[in-house]
This record gives sequence, structure tokens and C-alpha cells, in this order.
Amino acid sequence: MKRVLVVAVAVCTLFLLTAAVALADPPSPDATYVGASVCKACHAEKYDAVFQTRHPWKVRPVDDPGVEIIADWTKGEDVRTTVMDDGQTRPFTLDDVDYVIGAKPGWKQRYIKVIDGAWRILPAQFNLATQEWVPYHADEWMERDYRDKCAGCHTTGYDPDTKTWVDFGVTCEACHGPGSEHVAAGGGEDVAIVATVDAQVCARCHVRGKDVNGYGWPQDYRPGGDVKVEDVYTFVTVEDGKIWPDGHAKSHHQQYMEWVNSGHAKALDTLKANPHAQDFCAACHSADARLQGATLETAQFGVTCVTCHDGHTGQESMLRVEAYDTCVECHNGGIEEGAQAEAGSTVHHPMREMFEGWGAVGVTASPSPHFSASDGPICSSCHMVGTAKSAIPGDIASHDWRPIKPADASEGEGDSCTGCHEGAGDAMSGVWDSRQAEISGMLEELKAQLDATKDTAGETEAWKVAWTNYTFVDADGSQGMHNYPYAKAILEAAMSTLETGEVTPAELPTTGGVLPGVMPLVVSGVSLLALGAGAAYVGRRKR
Repeated sequence: MKRVLVVAVAVCTLFLLTAAVALADPPSPDATYVGASVCKACHAEKYDAVFQTRHPWKVRPVDDPGVEIIADWTKGEDVRTTVMDDGQTRPFTLDDVDYVIGAKPGWKQRYIKVIDGAWRILPAQFNLATQEWVPYHADEWMERDYRDKCAGCHTTGYDPDTKTWVDFGVTCEACHGPGSEHVAAGGGEDVAIVATVDAQVCARCHVRGKDVNGYGWPQDYRPGGDVKVEDVYTFVTVEDGKIWPDGHAKSHHQQYMEWVNSGHAKALDTLKANPHAQDFCAACHSADARLQGATLETAQFGVTCVTCHDGHTGQESMLRVEAYDTCVECHNGGIEEGAQAEAGSTVHHPMREMFEGWGAVGVTASPSPHFSASDGPICSSCHMVGTAKSAIPGDIASHDWRPIKPADASEGEGDSCTGCHEGAGDAMSGVWDSRQAEISGMLEELKAQLDATKDTAGETEAWKVAWTNYTFVDADGSQGMHNYPYAKAILEAAMSTLETGEVTPAELPTTGGVLPGVMPLVVSGVSLLALGAGAAYVGRRKR
């Protein structure tokens, strides 16, 4: 019952943060785009919030009052020097710019000059992180028209035949479909507008490859329509050199391609295959259950993009809640905060409890040194490594959530350790392997002991405590990587309890220094592991 109550509270909280959206029939093929300014007449608050994100600013006229020019025009004259439309060889300047790509930039900014009717992307971009100019298609820039290469994803209502669009940037109808029928009917959530949690809405732009017509985006896909992205679009492959050999994205706008192979995408199918599944489970396994009130039976989608992101949030990351809470809202064991699991219960996915170091039965609370460290890593630090490049290598986070061991990373690919533990890749890979091998072996040994004693001791308090602690570590899934000292102590306590028949608290070291078998590695001049397993509990981290 505790689990049901905890999940129910989390879901109710989310519904307060973002109201459920009614399902509706999509616009017909005859519907046309009306532009975001028409949407604003009835949806001013959402319109204003969307314009606080980067979506509407993918491309804008240079004189648009909202455009932020970030380039340092005193730099990079050698990179910007090219043969211009007047035949002169000179550095292009801001005076040459007609349109700005990335008008509110997160990574880079590019510039367009209209030359003889063609929209030419000038041959250098300015990278925000390094404050440097770098070449961009410098040898062929006069052969590439922005409208053919990029406009399908950077604008709304793009018509490839006329090379025109309704709105600059990604605005309302890019996700909700053309709104003419919705407007003609006087609005209303049940009248011809798309309100779906389907990840394919995002996939229209967050992919890389070619569609059947040769465009870089799936031109024939419309939100809510019958055409699926995969019906008309072929993704790039490892052989193309656009994806790392382990399947992680290598370039920007590849998020959907990673997501579609992830556990999040399969979360609903996994749940429905479980004979013990209940409706409340769907709140964490299905976006339409969480956001639109679908049941386990009626839910259609797994954990999609909008489970975590909402384009109406009014902030650039578009996360619905803080980054850490985004993960632990679902990746928790349903144990009351700071309490312990009920002896005899089977704990499910207690990633939060393991990382924060509480919840096991009869084991002293002990947060992970990572969690305790001031400004230490959170889930995304290791599970969403920067593998893809927008402006500089690794500036785009992975969206398949698999941590990357340094030894497994390809040359030039980011990993889950050396971003903080600089230069310690081999050592960290060794620690990774040894810890997981040790915890995995202990789990296997403990499970054998539990199975062997179930018939004779299965109803005793000692057996129940050992079982619950076994499931706590096993269901965490990290094999000790989320909190090695705590995981080891839990398993040792469980083995002792089975052997002696007595439930006694397991103590962990509370002094400073390096724990046995743990090598000290320095992050920003501070040895995280020197904090010890007994470091002070710092409370729930919010980022």
C-alpha cells in the first residue's frame, strides 16, 4: 500500500504542475497553417512561454527585436574571409547578415545572406562556449540554399515547392498541427488540433538522415497524421560515421534515434508484459497515462519526450521539474523519505534511495559520496553523457541513458567518468568492473542462500529482512555503482541476518579517509571518496 500512496502523490503533484491535455481528432489533410500570432489571441500565456524557449528562435530576421547577436566581430577575420557576392575577397560582417540561425543560441550562431534570391549560409559560425569563429561549409557555401537544407525544421508550415513558410522558428503548429480548422470551429480542446504525447512530434526534427524525397527531415510527416516518421525517413547509421559504434548519437538533432532504442521507449510494453502490472504503474511507464489520464489498458505510448520536457515551461531546458527530480520522480522505490522498506516486501527500482543512501532494512543510512559532494554529479551526469557535437564535441547530451565506461568509449567519445575524474579513465574502468563484479557475486550468493532457506525460514523476520534487502540492491540495477559502500553493507547485513537469524543494524564507517577497496579520485580539487560513507546527508539535490 505504501508504494501506491507514494506514486499517487507524485502523479497528483505532476498534474498540478501541468494540466492534463484532452485527446482530440487531428486536423484533416485540408487544414492550413494560420501562424502563432493567431494562436496567441486565445493562448497568450502559452504563447509567451513558448517564446522563452529556443524553439521559436531557430531562424529570425537580423532586425527582429528579440535577436541576440553573440558573435565577436573583432575576432576570426581569417575564418570569415571569403569571396563575397560583390566579387571581393573580404571578411563578412554583421552588415552582410539578413537572417540569424540560432537567434537565441545555446551552442552556436550562424548567419544568412540573401544573394540573388538564394539564402546562403555564410561560411563561418560563432561557437558560444569557446567564443571562436570556425569554418562552416567554407568551400561550398555559395552552392547551398538554407531553404533546401534546414528550413523544414527551423520554420513552421514550410512548403518545399514554394520555399516559404508561415512562421519563422518552431512555433505552435509545428507540434499541434495546422490550426485553420481549430480556429474556424471557435477553438476548444476537442476540435481538430493535435494534443499528443507521441515522440514522433519531436522526431520530425530531432533526427538525422534522409526522407524519401531527399530532404533532411521527414517532410510528409504531420503531427497526428497517418504517416509515421519511419515510413518516410531513413536514419543515419554507424556505417555513415554519424553514430558512435555503441549506438550513442554523434551529431546534434539525433535525440529521437537514441530514444527509440532506449528502455524509456519500451517502458509501456515492458509493463504490459508484466502479469503483476497495475494502473498506477502506468504513471511512470507511459506518457499518456501520466499526462492525459490513460489507463494501463488504454495507454499507447511509453516514456516519451514530453514526459520530461514541456515546450510551454517558459525556460530553455523545457524540463517540467528540476533535473534531479525529473529522474527520481519515477526512479524510486516508493519508500517514505528517510524511512526503511517494510521487511518482507519486494522493493522495485530504488535508484533514488540507493543514491541518497537510505531505505534498506536495518542498515545505517549512508549517502553516496557523489550525492554528498557539494555540486556533485546527479543522474544525468553519468547517464546523459555529452556524446554528440553541435558546436564543440560533447556539447549535446545522450538520450539513451546508458552510462559509458571509459574503456568502452571510442576515441573522441565522452564517457561517464573522465569528465570529472580527468585522466583516470583506466583506473575508473577498473573500479567500475571490480565493484560490479563484487556486488553481482554477492547478489548471486545471497539469492542462492535465500532460495535454499525459503521453505524452512521464509516466514521468519530474519528471512524477510534479508529478502527485502536483497531486492533493494538487485532492483537498483547498478550493481553497486550508485552507492558501492551502501550496497555492500546491505548485502553483508542480509547474509549475516540469514546466518544468525538475528536482525542487527549494520554499521558503516563514519570517519573520513578512504574506504577499503575504494580509490580516492579528485574532482575539482576535492577527493569525493575522502568524504567517507558517513558524510553528512545533504538533502535532496535540486538542479
